[in-house]
Amino acid sequence: MLVRVTISYHTYYGHYALVTQQPLRGRAKQGGQRVGEMEVWALEGFGVAYILQEMLTYKSDHIRARQEVLGTTIIGGAIPNPEDAPESFRLLVREL
Repeated sequence: MLVRVTISYHTYYGHYALVTQQPLRGRAKQGGQRVGEMEVWALEGFGVAYILQEMLTYKSDHIRARQEVLGTTIIGGAIPNPEDAPESFRLLVREL
């Protein structure tokens, strides 16, 4: 029971911020968990490059890749590789 209460995750159908297109924070808002620099380095140390790629692109704020992965998953095809930068990076460049 405790595990079900403690585990939080974000699905493709969750809510996203309008400006940054990143998953919202907090369980009450059906948000996802934050993956910071320390978590990225820890996962990289375990050699899980594909999980990192998914967490930092498909399930983050890469709008087009997120839509392509969802559509491909529904029809059962191969998941495409993200080729351009996530929305948060493009937003940063626009603001500079």
